[in-house]
Amino acid sequence: MKKEDTKYIDLWAKKVPYPGIEYCSSVLDKLEECYNLFRSKKYTIELSDDEVISIYIWSRNIRHLLGIDARNINGENFETFRKKILGLKGKYDSVDLVDAIVENKEKVLNYDEIRNRSYALNYYRIDATCEAYKNLSNLTKFDYGCITPNSQKSELTGKFQKGKYKFLYKESDSDAFSHYFLAIQKYNDRNNEYFADTYLSYGNSKPFFTNQDITLPYRVSTNINSYNITKEQMLELLIKYKELVEKYNIESKMKISKQKLLILQ
Repeated sequence: MKKEDTKYIDLWAKKVPYPGIEYCSSVLDKLEECYNLFRSKKYTIELSDDEVISIYIWSRNIRHLLGIDARNINGENFETFRKKILGLKGKYDSVDLVDAIVENKEKVLNYDEIRNRSYALNYYRIDATCEAYKNLSNLTKFDYGCITPNSQKSELTGKFQKGKYKFLYKESDSDAFSHYFLAIQKYNDRNNEYFADTYLSYGNSKPFFTNQDITLPYRVSTNINSYNITKEQMLELLIKYKELVEKYNIESKMKISKQKLLILQ
């Protein structure tokens, strides 16, 4: 994705310019790749400040997690698209919708190519979201950090309220984005459980980090194994965060307990 096209990510499909059949085709190939890789998962993560959280990535959220905005598709104006292009009739869930788009890629591409606005899909959104998904789908790699908003609302948007969300972040190697994010929303206070809400990609990430507490994953457990961060992995994450603080000229808010710091000795 080009950097100048990132302004279209959060818009309705009907409000963005058509990006061309080649780009659209490559985006649906990327969507198919992510769809085939997608699995429901649970991660239990012990953070560097000693907090322990559980994160669920559910297949029932797959449409949203892979960037498909169904506001158009679910509307009355797209009834023909749903029935004749996607083959969907009656009730359908998130998995059914993504599966139908992947199975009917060529029909979807042909449909949007001949439309004059009012496209079925926002290909820019899917592209950006799938990139974030590919980079933050395996949380045992220890190549990411965690943001806990400590202000009443994030500077980015009023949606992400204090106590309701955290953000996992990873530095991007793309010219279009500075970081990839996974927004996780708390749904069980007693057990400190979160579910994967949405994947995000942004060119200007400063609002995510300004005045927000930062932690690092220290131990990650799945249903099969448990993994611990290495000294080298922690040092690399700390160096990247130091560079980020200097780049944005913000206060460092890294939180690491004394016990967790012993790994650096």
